[in-house]
Amino acid sequence: MLLPSVPSGQQCPAATDTYSCANAQILTFFALLVDYIGRSQDDEFTKNERRIADVEYDFVIVGGGSAGCVLANRLTEIPHWKVLMLEVGPEEPLVSDIPALMSYSWRFGLDQNYRTQAEPYACAQSKDKSCSLPRGKVLGGSSSVNGMWYHRGSRHEYDSWARDGNPGWSYDDLLPYFRKLADTRVKEV
Repeated sequence: MLLPSVPSGQQCPAATDTYSCANAQILTFFALLVDYIGRSQDDEFTKNERRIADVEYDFVIVGGGSAGCVLANRLTEIPHWKVLMLEVGPEEPLVSDIPALMSYSWRFGLDQNYRTQAEPYACAQSKDKSCSLPRGKVLGGSSSVNGMWYHRGSRHEYDSWARDGNPGWSYDDLLPYFRKLADTRVKEV
């Protein structure tokens, strides 16, 4: 659990040890440093915005979340297809690549700030009894703000789709695609 940073000149809260307090301050420093370094990426993107309008596209994908990014990537495997993907949010900052800094993502404006309706038996800590529903407003969507968690459905669920008359949707049929999805091809990694 990340602790909030302690303002300059103040002591760590009594319930924390000095080590935890120092870690929180170090993580805050690195989050700010990564944010500063990452801002230069958006400057280059802004320079290219004008060129987008002058091109005709075969496919326009609205939403750069997990599904939109994968779909755009797969469509670009056909060399002569031109694909445009639109995302309302910015390119993800470098801080989203560091799971330990996930709790700092709120300060980058990456969340849609959705809340549920008031719930009588849930979210009791909230004054209005509504729950926060984090949804990413950034290239990569909610996957960019969830600490890089990945969840695949159970074998039983996919096999039930196939049993219900959907050939090609069993777990074994989909497994090669799951593996392809999880295969990182980034040279820097």
